[in-house]
Amino acid sequence: MFLDTHLQSPEERLEFVNKWLEQNPEPNELEMEWIANYLVYPIDKEERRQRKILTDNRQVTINAHEASYEGLSSKFEAGDDALEAISLSRTPITTNITPRKRAITQRELDAHPELAVIRDSAVEWQKISKTLTGRKAF
Repeated sequence: MFLDTHLQSPEERLEFVNKWLEQNPEPNELEMEWIANYLVYPIDKEERRQRKILTDNRQVTINAHEASYEGLSSKFEAGDDALEAISLSRTPITTNITPRKRAITQRELDAHPELAVIRDSAVEWQKISKTLTGRKAF
């Protein structure tokens, strides 16, 4: 699925998507997410805030960067006591609160072979993106 990123107004993008949907009447879930992001992107940032448009990806980011005391304490079973213990420990707070990145294990790859395909394509696209500029980049 190729989306025309040169179209800047929401109306132009909506027209483009409608034409694409006429040719592809039953898009899959991933294509629907791409279309949603494609249509939301040109809206001004202020208008996005006013409408409070939250995609799944944005919600994950918001949840990961929760900074209020109540929000953080609600994530722990011990609540306020857990935050108190973390703040008194010698390890940095960010080490205990923020999620750690970890590599995909061979066991997970064996259980879900599609992960290897996704990972390989992500690595390939990352290599390609480093060499492309301008219109060639999509």
